[in-house]
Amino acid sequence: SEAWMNAGEAPEGAAQLNDWGTDQRVLFLEGLLEGHEADNSRITLPMVQALDNAYSFTSNGNSEVHLRWFTLCIRLSHTDVLDQAIAFLTSQGRMKFVR
Repeated sequence: SEAWMNAGEAPEGAAQLNDWGTDQRVLFLEGLLEGHEADNSRITLPMVQALDNAYSFTSNGNSEVHLRWFTLCIRLSHTDVLDQAIAFLTSQGRMKFVR
């Protein structure tokens, strides 16, 4: 995630994320969230859109990934994903995802 924040776009070797498991993707997204919280100018809406184009986080079926992805998108006012975020939140039965 640090490489993405420093480059502002897909850094060299970014395609390797497609081979990552859920835990690695969650850590990547948590790194982006922490980077945004520390300095909200490091993560931009065009960067988030590039991430989704490259890795399809919005259409990912994993709840742990969705929780972090939609949190990041909403903090950046990425309105294109609001319908998917609402569908995710209203389809979850666990309080963990809807608090």
